[in-house]
Amino acid sequence: LINRSLLTLSTVIRRLAEGGAAARHIPFRDSKLTRLLQTSLAGNGRAAVICALSPTVGAAEASRETLRFAAHATRVRVAP
Repeated sequence: LINRSLLTLSTVIRRLAEGGAAARHIPFRDSKLTRLLQTSLAGNGRAAVICALSPTVGAAEASRETLRFAAHATRVRVAP
C-alpha cells in the first residue's frame, strides 16, 4: 500500500512537472496519499518535499531514484 502510494505520488509529481499535454490527466485519485495532497499539489497551498539519501553502495539505485524524484519535484510550479 505504501509503495503504491509513493509510486502514484511520483507519477503525479512527474506529470505536474512536465505540464502541457501530460498534465491534462493527473491521477490524484489513484491513491489515498495523492488524494490527501491534491489541494496542496494542485495549487491551493504550499508543499515541501524532504528526500533522504543513503551513502552506502547498496543503496545507490534507491538514492538515484530519490534524486530523480527530487528533480521532478523542484520543477512543479503551482498557481495560486
